[in-house]
Amino acid sequence: MKSRSFLRAFLLLFVFVLLQMLAPRPATTVQAVPSADYRFLGETRLPYGENFQTVVIEDASPDYDSSAENQANHYASTWGMVGALSASGAQVALSPASHYTSPNLSATVEHIAAIDPDGNVISFYYSEDNDWKAVNVSEKTGVPVAVEQPTSWTAQAGDTLLENVAARQTGGKVHVFTWHSGSDWQSANLSSSLGYYAVSPLTNWNAPAGATVAEHVAFRTQDSDLVLYWRYAGGTWAAVNVSGLTAKKVAGTPSAWNMSSDTSKERIAITDSSQHLLLFTYTPATNWSVEDVSAQASNVLVEGRVVAWDSDGFQHIAAHTPSDRLVVFTYDSIESNWSVQDLTTQTGKTIFTPPTLWLSKVGDATTVHLAASSGTNAHVLHFSAPSGTSTWAVEDISQITGVSTPIALDGWWTERGGTSIQRIAAPTGDGRMQVFSKLGSGNWSALDVSQRSAGRIVFSASPLAGVWVSRDYGANWAQSTRPQPEVDAEDVLGALLSGQILDVVVSPEDRNLVFAAADKELREDAASGAGVYRSQGGGDMWQLVHQFSCSWGVEGASQVLIAPDDPQRIYAGAAPSPAARTAVTPGASSSQRPIRTSASGTWRSAARPGRTLKTG
Repeated sequence: MKSRSFLRAFLLLFVFVLLQMLAPRPATTVQAVPSADYRFLGETRLPYGENFQTVVIEDASPDYDSSAENQANHYASTWGMVGALSASGAQVALSPASHYTSPNLSATVEHIAAIDPDGNVISFYYSEDNDWKAVNVSEKTGVPVAVEQPTSWTAQAGDTLLENVAARQTGGKVHVFTWHSGSDWQSANLSSSLGYYAVSPLTNWNAPAGATVAEHVAFRTQDSDLVLYWRYAGGTWAAVNVSGLTAKKVAGTPSAWNMSSDTSKERIAITDSSQHLLLFTYTPATNWSVEDVSAQASNVLVEGRVVAWDSDGFQHIAAHTPSDRLVVFTYDSIESNWSVQDLTTQTGKTIFTPPTLWLSKVGDATTVHLAASSGTNAHVLHFSAPSGTSTWAVEDISQITGVSTPIALDGWWTERGGTSIQRIAAPTGDGRMQVFSKLGSGNWSALDVSQRSAGRIVFSASPLAGVWVSRDYGANWAQSTRPQPEVDAEDVLGALLSGQILDVVVSPEDRNLVFAAADKELREDAASGAGVYRSQGGGDMWQLVHQFSCSWGVEGASQVLIAPDDPQRIYAGAAPSPAARTAVTPGASSSQRPIRTSASGTWRSAARPGRTLKTG
């Protein structure tokens, strides 16, 4: 009787397991949580700042078909099964930011362009309908740039709104990256066709031109010339050598604007070799002319970019001096001369970076805002004054938020549902893009946008289809294709030698560093490609870095895990067998094969900060 009961229980268990295997697959879920990366089969939990968010990635692979015909062909029925998911960590940036806004139906989209440590143009974007995300523009266009502040703007070309980011490459080539509805990011190399190369960061401005606008990009060349590229919105670019027209050489970084009180005037401010502030002005009647503002205002010297605004017939230019003072130059159109006000003397605050500017409006009242990083402790300082006045108030945003940065700031004002919103964006020293916000009369807050937009690149492990990758938060997927072999070659350099991938993990510190756990191939004639693979190029090429060897051959790998408190330590588990073990590597970037192997019996592993590896 006991044997029959045991047999009956065994048969029921076998049928239950079989039914579970044949059941249709649900969508794969990525659960984002703020804790460390504890990953289990079929699920990945991703770090997500202080907030929780669940991201559902729909399974776009062919439906699982349990028919007898497809069951006879194992590959045809299960090639799309997802075994594990892993997403990239925080998207860092090192350069100062450049913002612009664009409409999206009834919503306003806020964009922040910045450059990451590898020279990639990164565009962070946000609207009230969607949380912060990021796109790698250089990845889409194949164009890296210098790690310095880009410039960005929008322009209406007929019915098409153009979104533009401009930057120079390290060799000086000026590139304009453009996106519009119906087309992904494209890059235009203006230097190759127009002949001028930049040695300074770029600036931009738009000027009205009849029914359209004229777009401009200005920079300094290696010959110390001030040069601009311009076009009617969406048209063909042309070049103007402003130094050639004015016989004035320059030495600094340009800033440009179109005067709101007189839109026929276009202005570019830049320093000369003596750090005097020069102001170039264009009008249709006079073409380009230049004046020395510093010479008219007590010979005050200037360092870096400047910002400008005009009110009540007065033109104002705020600047950072070599002695870390914040000054405002003011032009009196009646007296026809420039004067200077020292805001550091008035407020007692020095600054370390050039200032940023924005104007806010509440009813008919306009307030002028300046912000810069402090010269003593890298605190974010905010200066404000009602338009038309010279009495400035100052507040320390870092004291309020606990976040500071030594990098130049970029500020702007927007409005949502009648609520005034002030923003300041800048990366911290470790590359985390921070957005400081003040809503209405509330207090300042800081948000880590780099962490908030984490998870852009998602890797998927498929037991019978290798590694798949999405670079847009799971919206679109492509297989990590294998390189093609040379003629008559038996080995394929850089290929995953096994299509059976049970696990995949991407380094939280480097989105291009990926590890995959490969099981043994089902094909009887297949060479043993089982083990742990590493890609240092985001899945384009792979290297077999460890195999679990035993007396009868090689066993497959079942899991790869990065220690949550030490991204340089990698754990790998072997597939279940008498030889199943755990391997540990001393460093994620090490070219050595993993070392230290545990006793047999390991299938899955888990790790948490400050604790030893637990296996089972």
